[in-house]
Amino acid sequence: MSLQTAGQANKNSKYNVYIVAWVIGLLFYFVEYAVRSSPSVMMPEMAGFFGTSTVGMSAMVGTYYYTYSVTSLIAGIALDKAGAKYAVSIGIFILALGCLLFAVSNIFTGNVARMLQGAGSAFAFLGCVYLASKGFRHGCWQPPLVSRSAWACWAARPGNGRLVR
Repeated sequence: MSLQTAGQANKNSKYNVYIVAWVIGLLFYFVEYAVRSSPSVMMPEMAGFFGTSTVGMSAMVGTYYYTYSVTSLIAGIALDKAGAKYAVSIGIFILALGCLLFAVSNIFTGNVARMLQGAGSAFAFLGCVYLASKGFRHGCWQPPLVSRSAWACWAARPGNGRLVR
């Protein structure tokens, strides 16, 4: 194997790692989106489960957004300082802990669980954007279902030239 093909194989494996990490991030974002939006379709059932009114249940569901907005700032700093490997893993753990605690039929535990879900969810979107910016910059990855000519036409559009060398 020549030096050039060894370097190309090393480059391809580096980008394959980014693709796998990005797919994991996408799955995390999909689960986060389901956790965020699912309470809206089962509000009366959850109010009965927690023994509160739908107004009380709305307040519990809203705590998600309080911690999501604050933790988004923390998630961005964590991604910049520690990288996606640790930050996204911590976000997945916090979201999973919040989902497990939400199964307890206690109003206080439900509020804490929704806060944890919001805190963990903040890492999903930012983690995917972080991985995409690190792994897919400078036209290093071409989507497999897009022909090279279509990719070139897209890249030649005004404003998109800076993405491809």
